[in-house]
Amino acid sequence: MIGQSTRIYTGLVAAILLFSMISTMPHFASAATSGSAGSSTGVIISLYISPSSNTCGQYGGPGTTNCYDALIAVHNLHPSVPIVAKVNPSNGPGTAPDATHLNGFNKLKAAGITVLGYV
Repeated sequence: MIGQSTRIYTGLVAAILLFSMISTMPHFASAATSGSAGSSTGVIISLYISPSSNTCGQYGGPGTTNCYDALIAVHNLHPSVPIVAKVNPSNGPGTAPDATHLNGFNKLKAAGITVLGYV
């Protein structure tokens, strides 16, 4: 009797799980097709350099003098490619984020680049 009730209970739980998975599948399918039709591959860059550094000027084209401006210039050339910049807002010693870095991060965000920070 106990073995039979265990099988019934197990079968009932399996049926409920199967039903819940099947009933949510159309939702997942519609969510996957509705939002991803226009998406594209993007770029994630670790931008661990000061906004005032001039080491990237040759990559950004005319008028760029630093890596932040170079990244903005590349994004302007390819606006449909999402760019995410990983940055360190508390770079170096001190108790507060550096104003130069914050200004650089704001320039990136204003240009449409997603900025992710860590501390």
